Amino acid sequence: MRSDYLTIAGNHERQLQDGSDGAFDVLARPLLTQEHWVWIEGLPATLTLCDGDIFACHGNPAGGDLEYLLEDVMSGRATLDADVAIRPHLKGIGAASLVLCGHTHTPRMVTVDGVLIVNPGGVGIPCYRDRGATPHVMEAGCPLARYAIVERRSTGWAAELHGVPYYCKTTARQAEAFGFPAFAYAARTGRLLPG
Repeated sequence: MRSDYLTIAGNHERQLQDGSDGAFDVLARPLLTQEHWVWIEGLPATLTLCDGDIFACHGNPAGGDLEYLLEDVMSGRATLDADVAIRPHLKGIGAASLVLCGHTHTPRMVTVDGVLIVNPGGVGIPCYRDRGATPHVMEAGCPLARYAIVERRSTGWAAELHGVPYYCKTTARQAEAFGFPAFAYAARTGRLLPG
């Protein structure tokens, strides 16, 4: 926030504002200052950068912050969807040749019709269980903090996915102190608590 990096809103920023009763949203609200609220309320849902060559969104450019761009979760676990299913999700990216997305917390790079789609993964929540209309799980498999580096070259976009250690044990201890043992396990391992 203080670094003034270009940032977009995701589902949790929206849920904080919408009054969601999700455990993390309820826990976070009283910890936020007025400065935090002003910043969160000012975050755009999408960004277009580099004269339209880059489009950034949280979930799905055509569907919002709770829909996946690349994944099919009908089996209960995320698998890469077919190009024919991904194409309609790319409506709204204009002439972008690079799409940056998230929401799944798992790193992935895919090309569809010459568009490179990069999801760097997440920091701090390497897995989760969605109990919505189509129950499913997302698991990165390790607790590393994820990020991506993209670079425009003369031959097109290049991307590198990275995972680096961070203070996941501290995060796990904080989760335990707040009464979230399953999240503590996830923070330590990148996997959901068995059972």
